[in-house]
Amino acid sequence: MAERVRQGCLVLADIGGYTAYLAGVELEHSHDVLADLLGGVTTGLCPPLHLAKLEGDAVFCVTPAVEPLDGAAMRS
Repeated sequence: MAERVRQGCLVLADIGGYTAYLAGVELEHSHDVLADLLGGVTTGLCPPLHLAKLEGDAVFCVTPAVEPLDGAAMRS
């Protein structure tokens, strides 16, 4: 199978301090908090990016390099 080279943007958004947070809260609430945080991060990134995978406390998104990605548009 011939390999195909593709260009695009990859974004890995990690929730900083989440492991330390877990050490100080009840575990029964931590899953709901993480789900809300990951949902907010995903909503902020998609679109223009496409969700590829949720991994632990991180969101991995991709987009093809059809046109340049405007980082300022992702801050809104």
